[in-house]
Amino acid sequence: MSAIDDAMAQLEGQIGQEIGVSSWVTVDQAMIDRFAETTFDTQWIHVDPARAAAETPLWRHHRPWLPDALAGQPLRL
Repeated sequence: MSAIDDAMAQLEGQIGQEIGVSSWVTVDQAMIDRFAETTFDTQWIHVDPARAAAETPLWRHHRPWLPDALAGQPLRL
């Protein structure tokens, strides 16, 4: 068995287990702006909340996880 096979077997044993649980983090626009500046991804969809709200169908893209997020449940991806 290779090292990759061993690693995969260990990972499979983690299925259904909580690992690396951390506290909730509030992501605000200032944090998004800093990230955009750091990564040079200053596209308006990230840094112009008013335009993003007016011109993008955010609800359609976020709908699958939004109810869980609003209920304070972990996201299940």
